[in-house]
Formats: sequence, C-alpha cells, structure tokens
Amino acid sequence: MAIASWLHLGRSALEAGMLPSAAKSVARRLSSNVEAVGLRRDLAVPFEAPRAAIPIEVRPLAERDVPHLLEPNVARLSATGALTFVDSRVGQLSPTYSGDLREGDRMLQVPATTASFNVAWDAPHWTASLGGSRAFNWINYDELQLADDWLSASRPTHDLLGTNLRQYWRRYNGGFRLRASLSRDLRRDLSFELTGDNLLNYQRGEPDDITIIPGRTILTGLRLKF
Repeated sequence: MAIASWLHLGRSALEAGMLPSAAKSVARRLSSNVEAVGLRRDLAVPFEAPRAAIPIEVRPLAERDVPHLLEPNVARLSATGALTFVDSRVGQLSPTYSGDLREGDRMLQVPATTASFNVAWDAPHWTASLGGSRAFNWINYDELQLADDWLSASRPTHDLLGTNLRQYWRRYNGGFRLRASLSRDLRRDLSFELTGDNLLNYQRGEPDDITIIPGRTILTGLRLKF
C-alpha cells in the first residue's frame, strides 16, 4: 500500500507539472533536521564547548545570572540644578481693553527668576532624593489692602477699577520650598515609600499676600508593581 501511495503521488505530481514541489515533499518525509532560530547546527548533535584560555560553561540562563546582565550593583550620587530668567511683557492691548495693564508692562504673576536643585542617591534596594525650588521677583496685587478698601464704605468704587488698580501692585519674592523622598524595595514588586513636601512649612507670600498654600506634607505608603 505504501509503494502504491508513493507511485500515485509521483504520478499526480507529474501530471500537474509539480515535480520540484513533490520532490521537496518526499525529501522532508524521508529526512529532516531540527533547527532553532539563530543557530546553524543540528540540535540532535551534542554541543562541544570551544577551547579557550579560560573555563567556559555552556548552560541555560539561570535567575542568578540576571544581576550580572544589568547595571552594576553599586550606589550612585547625582545632582542637578536649574536657573531660569523670564521677561514677559504686554506687547499690544485691544482698543476696548479697560484694565490696569499698559503696553510694555510686565505680565502679572510671572516670576522673573526661578531656581531649583535636586540631589539623588541610588543604591541597591534604596533610593533617596532631596530638592528645592524658589521663585523671585513677580508682580501681583496687594490683595489684603484691596479687600480692605473694597469693604470700606469711604472708598469710591471707581478707585478700584481700571488703571486705578495699579496703585495696588506690589513686588513679591517666594519662599524656599524643600522636598525629600525615600524608597526601599522590599521585594521585586513591592516597595516602601516616604515623601515630604514643603518641609520648611512656608505657607504665605505667594502668589499674593492673602493666599494660604499647603504647609508641610508627609506621605508614606507601599507601592505595588504589576
């Protein structure tokens, strides 16, 4: 039956003009090599390690090999800083504008200078950082005086409109905002974190003299990585 089957296959292939394809099919059935992607050898033949001046071990990748394939297991310290200068001014006003700004005036609430720094420490299973920032020299309203005059019955309302508002302009300098963070890896997918913001508890003076910003804030918790 097997011989008849092969003869029938060969005859059908010849009649259809598919002799090359049929020959390849027969060759695959009679003999084939198992090859892996990227390797040019028969996996059925044992691999012999090449001769070298140092010992070589050929084996599958193990979990203990992973740290050696990644970055060195050492602590690193880095520091960055930035200093920014901004000159933002009014270029042109609409003919229907009736506010207190004039062409060439500095834009309100835009600091002329900002400074920041950050120091980071990265070690096996530990990370920590310390940073701070401060803004200098911006113009905004004296909100306390403006609110007091608005509530005063002796002050005409038109004194608090249009260009008269320029009398309430004042220059501000912000406080130094200090922040820090600490993280400890408990497992590969779980870490403990501790962060603190506005550690000097600066709460007043920006962006004006009436706003109260959040004070010292401490956060702690666990981070789970999926």
